[in-house]
Amino acid sequence: MKVTLSDFIISFFDLLEAEIRAFKNGSEEFLDKEYKNFQNAVFKSSVSILGIVISGILFLIAVFMLTGGLFLFLHKFFTVMATCFILSIIFFVFGICLLWVLKRNNE
Repeated sequence: MKVTLSDFIISFFDLLEAEIRAFKNGSEEFLDKEYKNFQNAVFKSSVSILGIVISGILFLIAVFMLTGGLFLFLHKFFTVMATCFILSIIFFVFGICLLWVLKRNNE
C-alpha cells in the first residue's frame, strides 16, 4: 500500500482534531467538577458564617440578660450605685481572667 504525503497530512490533522475534541470534553468535565466543588465550598462557608453571626447575637443577648438579672438580684440588697460597682468589678475580674487564659494558651 502506497502512503502519500497528502494521506499522512490528512491523518495527522484528523488525529489532531480528535485530540482537541477529547481535550475539550475532558476540560469541560474537569471545569464542571471544579465549579461544583467551588459552589459547595462557598455554600458551606456561607452557612458557617451565618451560624457564627447568629450564635454571636444570641451570646450577646444572653450576656445582656445575665447582666440584667444580676443587676436586679443585687439591687434587692444594695443601692443602684453599689450594684453597678459590684457588677463592674465582677466583669473586670472575669475579663482579666479571660485575657490571662488566652495569653497562656498562645504561649
